[in-house]
Amino acid sequence: MEFFKKEVAREKREIDEYPESERQELFEIFGSKGFTDEEVNMIVNRVTKDKKLWLDVMMKEELGLVQESFDNPWKITGVMGISFFLGGIIPIIPYFLIKTGNPVWFSITLSLLALFGLGAGKARLANRKMWLGGVEILLIGSVCALIGYLLGSLFSGIPGF
Repeated sequence: MEFFKKEVAREKREIDEYPESERQELFEIFGSKGFTDEEVNMIVNRVTKDKKLWLDVMMKEELGLVQESFDNPWKITGVMGISFFLGGIIPIIPYFLIKTGNPVWFSITLSLLALFGLGAGKARLANRKMWLGGVEILLIGSVCALIGYLLGSLFSGIPGF
């Protein structure tokens, strides 16, 4: 979002300081899309009459940046926070429920089932085969967990870690 805002400011400045150069860029952009010279002239004249439209067209056509592509950061924060909480609580649920014995295998099983379910749900939303999406996320999650375990084992022997 910061990058986008910086680019908007830069493009505004260029339109204000170098309008003919920016008009020429519009001629090139629309000319490369197959419009006739007469059509390009009409488009450029219409676009450059409205500075807001001009800026919007330059952002989209020249830079490929669209304001609508940025989600609300508070919404993203909430979704990520809930996701991390749910993803983190699943492996520890067996430790709360099983009072005797070692709950580690139940924890691993529950985590694998949750990964498969997540992948199947994602696949369903994407109109893919649910079992394939389930296996995909199951494998990705398992590899990540294994890497985390191996790194934890590696660093556990180092003083200060």
